[in-house]
Parts: sequence; C-alpha cells; structure tokens
Amino acid sequence: MSEEVAGEIDTEISPLGKFFENLDLLAPGDNTLTKDAFHRILPLPSKPKILDIGCGTGRSTLVLAEASPEASIEAIDAHQPFLDKCDAAAKERGFKIETRCLSMDRLADELEDDTYDLIWSEGAAYHVGFENALRTWRDLLKPDGAMVVSELCWLSDDPPKEAETFWVEAYPQMVTVDETIARAKSAGFNVFDTITMPEEAWDAYYGPLEARCTELEATADQRTAAYIHATRKELSIFKRFRGSYGYVMFLMRRK
Repeated sequence: MSEEVAGEIDTEISPLGKFFENLDLLAPGDNTLTKDAFHRILPLPSKPKILDIGCGTGRSTLVLAEASPEASIEAIDAHQPFLDKCDAAAKERGFKIETRCLSMDRLADELEDDTYDLIWSEGAAYHVGFENALRTWRDLLKPDGAMVVSELCWLSDDPPKEAETFWVEAYPQMVTVDETIARAKSAGFNVFDTITMPEEAWDAYYGPLEARCTELEATADQRTAAYIHATRKELSIFKRFRGSYGYVMFLMRRK
C-alpha cells in the first residue's frame, strides 16, 4: 500500500476505512505463520502480557489468544470498526481480549513502560516506519521482553527495475532483510530469527482486495477511485515480480 493512501485508513471517518471493513485480511497474513513465529519466540512467562499493535480486525490477535490461553492480551488499532469485529470474533470464541482505539504513533504517551512480555505487529509498522516503531515501542517491553514485527523487504540484492521504481515511490523505507536487521539492532534489539511470508499469504489478501476494487469501482468517489487505481498497479507489480520482495517476520528481543 502506497504511503499516500496508507494513513487514510487510520481514521474512523475515512472512506478508505470503510473500503476495508468488509475484508477479513487487511494485509498479507497467514495463521500458520503466526503460530510458528509465536512458538519460536518462546519461552514466555506462564501468564504473559501481550500487546498486538495495528491489529486490524484481529486475525493475529485471535491466533495469539488461542496459542496462549493464559495470556493477557491488548489489541490496538486506530479504526474502531475493525476493533468491533475483533471483539465480536473474540466473544464468539470465548477469548478475553481487551481492545483499545489508539494511534500507534502515540502509544508511548498512552501506555506504561516495562509492561509487556511480548509486542506483536503484523503488516502495520510501516505506518510509522519500521525503525521508528521499534524505537517508540521498545520501552513498553519489560527488560527481557520480545517483539515480533513484520516488514516489507527486498528478497533480492538486485530487484527488477520496474518493481524497484514502484516501491521506491510507494514505500521508500523498504530495504533488504540484512539492512532491516541492522535497523533493528540500531533501535535496541537483537534479531534471532526471521520468517519470510509465503506467496500464498499474499494471494489470500490480494484476491478479496481485487474483488473489492471491482465491487466499488463504478460508484467510487475521487479518493477511493485513486486508491483503487494504486491498488491495481500494486497488484500488477506483485503478479509480474513475485518473489523479488515480500513480508518478513523479525523475531527479536530487547537488548
């Protein structure tokens, strides 16, 4: 998602927020991958405090709740209708999850330092930038706390020129996995593992997203039409250059 429209879905009144409200996936994601990453981050305390930042409708939050039934989980997002869906799904499955409508760039002002055993964020940190997110959220962790954050990365040192041109404009902070690890280290973390998201997770996200574009195209206002155009361009880039970039989960602990 390009930076020019990424921020639009953060506000409850945004037309683009409504664009996403009928979608189950708000970013590429995979439940099996989330479970795998959680088990790799172990051990945690017997009753860990977990913060899921940019949780959207709660896909990853629900996986974490299932994987750690004794955990105390807070789920943060800036769009209340997404949180309403998360609350409904949690209630249906008997999970106790506290949701809070907060902007992720102001968490340091709203939450207490040294509180969480694990901070989780999938497909969301780009809103504030990967390294900035880690620096901002680091103090919320307990001294031995863990963090799992996904970031869009180049998977090749020599990416296709057209894909590079697109993403330099859409997400100029995008770098290679090694460079992202260096950024995490600079922000005060030791990365001990990475997991690259399978292409099937992108297909599961892009399929419904493309259908949503088609559904709204004929009646879209100017802003939504511009987003649909940008999304179709992003889809085209992915289909032609898949494998040259992707989301990577970075598993790390606070230094």
